[in-house]
Amino acid sequence: MIYDRNLNKSFTMDMLSVKEMKEVLTFLMPIILEKKVSVNVEGNQLRNVMNISDDLLDMAKRKNILLIDKTGDIDGFCEKPVYKFLFRTDPETTQLIRDQVEEQYKGKYQTIETFPGTIELMYSGFSKGRGLEMYCEWNQIHLEDTIAFGDNENDNSLLLTSGWGVCLKDGNPNTKALADDITDYDCLDGGVGHYIFDHILNNKDVKF
Repeated sequence: MIYDRNLNKSFTMDMLSVKEMKEVLTFLMPIILEKKVSVNVEGNQLRNVMNISDDLLDMAKRKNILLIDKTGDIDGFCEKPVYKFLFRTDPETTQLIRDQVEEQYKGKYQTIETFPGTIELMYSGFSKGRGLEMYCEWNQIHLEDTIAFGDNENDNSLLLTSGWGVCLKDGNPNTKALADDITDYDCLDGGVGHYIFDHILNNKDVKF
């Protein structure tokens, strides 16, 4: 989602239909069952989960969210349209899911890693980079005058689209490789804040 408070303008990515959700979930169910893949959704205020993992439980505690166990119940799990599925499992299985989705749906959906062992599935064509482009179009801002921060694959398009892309010190190696710079501190130590203060507010060495 993009929200511009000054223009009172917003954009929201398209939701997967219930029919599409059931189709994708049915297709991937053999892997989900065999590997006990943890699956949840985002959108429409749904908290449906299959194979609740410790990571999901930790997230639910942090955000004070009540998860609803729908393990094995595709119809119950897919009760309303959502923006995306999230799959949590080991890296080998996430890669298997990605390969299967790409082969079956030929680019209709994209799978993006958000944390090690976690991938999201949503429609292709939506990305943080495209969101930045839209925001800049609305506000007549040149992309070369923007700076972006990220730490994982879901941020790659954002860093590549911006005029200056910065990866966090503890970020994904692939994201670091495409970034223009890397912070001196990791996320929990305030890497973004330190970078803005040291390199931008003090005009240390960032030149667009």
